[in-house]
Amino acid sequence: MGLDYVDIFYSHRFDPETPLEETMGALAHAVHAGKALYAGVSNYPPEQTREAARLLDELGAPLLIHQPKYSLLVRDPEAGLFDALTEVGAGAIVFSPLAQGLLTDKYLDGIPEGSRAARAEGFLREDQVTDDVVETVRRLREIAQGRGQSMAQLALAWTRRRPEVTSTLIGASRVAQIEEAVAMLAQTPLSDDEIETIDAITSQIGLKRILVSRSCSGSSRMRDSSRVSWSLVTMPATAWDPSFLTMSAPTRSSVMTRTTSA
Repeated sequence: MGLDYVDIFYSHRFDPETPLEETMGALAHAVHAGKALYAGVSNYPPEQTREAARLLDELGAPLLIHQPKYSLLVRDPEAGLFDALTEVGAGAIVFSPLAQGLLTDKYLDGIPEGSRAARAEGFLREDQVTDDVVETVRRLREIAQGRGQSMAQLALAWTRRRPEVTSTLIGASRVAQIEEAVAMLAQTPLSDDEIETIDAITSQIGLKRILVSRSCSGSSRMRDSSRVSWSLVTMPATAWDPSFLTMSAPTRSSVMTRTTSA
């Protein structure tokens, strides 16, 4: 990669066949060797997240961040993971907030040729673009339009309502998509009433796990390559705060919350 170090070194999936001590030891070694500034995990269940954080604390390289899948259509982190992150003082940088494009206008009038759902490979299947999902997105878009937002902006804003979420990852193929996402930051946060209405809409068809089976299984090629999967993330060097390595879990949690509200 031509870099002296990366800012975050992720263990991208929990591997039950590899001792967690070994995996966390590798992350801590990267931090202490100066090859990474922080350690992170992704897609770890709550209990394994707690244990990973405990091990990293003992190794002097505290867990900074967890990267879970989270959106209006996939809300599994609410069932224990967010609580675990608060306990250990780590933040969440959520991915797939637009649910592979379902939480945009793209699929409201059918499945476009060349879209993710139209492809044979990938995390979004054609049979997941159901009438119920499309109708739900239509109702959510009405809320977005009433707020002067696009559907995508509403979906991104919704993830930011949680204090555990310190960052939201987007996958953009065009500059306009980045500009649309950034514009959301200047818009009015969702009110409690709006959040309640959104929850009522999405709860009607039990969306919490609608995309999970595909994201966990994927193609056979993905399964074979994901047993020990790592992510490297680079950020501006100014993000480095060496005092984080000696903070207690409650203090780290407070720092994460302040970062979210900034």
